[in-house]
Amino acid sequence: MRYILILLGIVTVALGVVLAREGMWWIAVPDACFGGGVGWLAWVSLREEHHGRRAIPAPPATADQAPRRAA
Repeated sequence: MRYILILLGIVTVALGVVLAREGMWWIAVPDACFGGGVGWLAWVSLREEHHGRRAIPAPPATADQAPRRAA
């Protein structure tokens, strides 16, 4: 779903550019801002989800947890 939102955000920004070329700045600016915001939020959400799936390495052993050598 987030990939679709990113794609729709790009399409909406492109529509804002077309409207700006037609001289309809009053709707082109909010349209492009909305499309960019939706696409950006979907991308950030997708990136955070993938970032959370990374394996978390185990913390290094401390002196209390390290095996002791026989004297």
